[in-house]
Amino acid sequence: MSLHTDFAFGLLDAVRGIAPDDFNGLGILFYLGPPRLPVVPLGDQTLFNPALPVTEFQHIARVLASISTVASVWHDGFHLVDVKTAQLTHISQFFAPPIEILKASVPRGTPMGARQLAAVAGSRMDTVACTGLLSKNADPIVFSGGVRAVRREV
Repeated sequence: MSLHTDFAFGLLDAVRGIAPDDFNGLGILFYLGPPRLPVVPLGDQTLFNPALPVTEFQHIARVLASISTVASVWHDGFHLVDVKTAQLTHISQFFAPPIEILKASVPRGTPMGARQLAAVAGSRMDTVACTGLLSKNADPIVFSGGVRAVRREV
């Protein structure tokens, strides 16, 4: 467990605490800047309001909660948070971890969803501190080094 995973759980908890009724879930890449990630924006980042980067923990949580709804055009893909600066720097990114890392991350049991596989595989990349997922009716999930992180008791 690290400070990065603590930060990830904290942000996911903050989003869950203020998520609207039509919350649809989200995926976050907590990266070690500068971003050298296999991502492609799903929309023109300059059209996003508020302007990126978004700073201040609670403001980031409010922004993520508000865009993670079915009605928001920005809900899909992964959102990127720089853990060194604690800033939301990119939203709605298609994330494609390298195929070798994806293949090594496929579970031996039942299938998992595409977003979860990308999160598990992505958390094994050296530029990614951890990844986080939050679905509508489940507890936050954080992956680090390809393994599901266990929440540290405080």
